[in-house]
Amino acid sequence: MNPLPEPPYSADLLADYDAGVLSPEVSAHLRSHLNDDARAQRILAALAATRAELASTPPPLQEVPAAVAERLQHLVEGLGNTSA
Repeated sequence: MNPLPEPPYSADLLADYDAGVLSPEVSAHLRSHLNDDARAQRILAALAATRAELASTPPPLQEVPAAVAERLQHLVEGLGNTSA
């Protein structure tokens, strides 16, 4: 059995804790020590802030591929050439 990690915790371990990928035993052990570890609290707060910022950022706009834009342009031009 591996010994449980002790403070100071690495940023990688805290990121794994934050992501919920650690075993229940390790997660409970870390959680029981977080109140006494200001550095760990700052790292976890930074992870939460980053997650919130990413969630509130709209996805980047992507350019329409040239072939699609050309087909759309022809379609629009064709709509203008219909006789009623």
